[in-house]
Amino acid sequence: MTGILTNLNRIIINRPLVFLFTLFLLVQTVLFLQTGVFTALEAEKYVRQGNLLFETGALGNTKYLFYLPVILLVYLCRLFGISYHFVVLIQVLLSGYSLFCFYHLGKNLSNEVVAFFSSTLLALFIPLQVWNFYLYSDSIFISLTIIYTWVVYRQGLKGITGAIAISLFLVLLIFSRPNGLLLVPPTIIYLLFRTQTKKELVFSCFFCAVLLTGMYMLLNTLFTGGEDMDAMKPFIEEHIICFVPLKPEGANLNIVQTSNPVNDIFYYIIHNPLHYSKFAVLKLFSFFNMTRSYYSPAHNILLAMILIPVYILALIGFFRFVKPFKNFTIFLVSLLILYPLAVTFQCDDWHSRFTMVVFPYILLLATKGLASLITRSKKKHELF
Repeated sequence: MTGILTNLNRIIINRPLVFLFTLFLLVQTVLFLQTGVFTALEAEKYVRQGNLLFETGALGNTKYLFYLPVILLVYLCRLFGISYHFVVLIQVLLSGYSLFCFYHLGKNLSNEVVAFFSSTLLALFIPLQVWNFYLYSDSIFISLTIIYTWVVYRQGLKGITGAIAISLFLVLLIFSRPNGLLLVPPTIIYLLFRTQTKKELVFSCFFCAVLLTGMYMLLNTLFTGGEDMDAMKPFIEEHIICFVPLKPEGANLNIVQTSNPVNDIFYYIIHNPLHYSKFAVLKLFSFFNMTRSYYSPAHNILLAMILIPVYILALIGFFRFVKPFKNFTIFLVSLLILYPLAVTFQCDDWHSRFTMVVFPYILLLATKGLASLITRSKKKHELF
């Protein structure tokens, strides 16, 4: 037994990525055996659209342009006559590559120890990893957001070419899931306030104006895309969790409903500030609190036992991380603040899928916070 532990310790120290990806594959194997390829519920929409694209060469509705990767994978399965296991394989490979990017991000932002343990926690975090086996849009989107963060870190200080590279990847994010639009504001803030020359700043201002205009136009396109894309419904029916109305008969609000849904949302916020503020707080609580009334008590207790120490340690790590507040730190802090706030403009997800976009960085900050506490404890011990 001692020999096994010694060899394991040697692998972790000398080849951390080997251990990390062995663990990742083990988790994926267990999840696959338990879940298989999930094609029911929301997946039915994407399967149907992939088949429709194969049969007619067109999508059934404008809104499905914002879910293209998973639909195109279904289309390829139909084109080549292969099973949907191919979609899952691509999702697992992309998730594995995102874990690789996450490890290197942690290594560059802190050190190898923090990178290893935060990546290990991410590989073991089942509420995130399980989406790799659902034919939903979430697995691809979550993986791409992690890769995008690595792209921002690597390309951010490369001036105009870096800004173009970031923006091209951002377009991919936007058309992999509508929530990709919520990464536009953190990106704009980063591009404006990163270290750059005057010439680069002028370009960044122009580029950010284009991004903001594009976001505005795409949001209006999305909200007029038909089916369940109703911008005002979550406010009128008081949805904290999407499609779970607290007041299905409709709240008494001062609103307008025009052909410009984005303007309608801002009209609602300006003319109903107390109503918006109340539900914004409730949605933020739901966003960070992954427990749900429809989960079993044991499930909720386990989630709480994980989340409470993670959030406490993440707050400690956050205050260590923000100094100095410049360059990539600006992007990550903006993402952690603005993305959850943007969710309050609609509603939270039944299974906390929206939270998975920011949770990897919460794990990273929590690991950094724990490392700082251990370091401080060692220094105090040495003093005595």
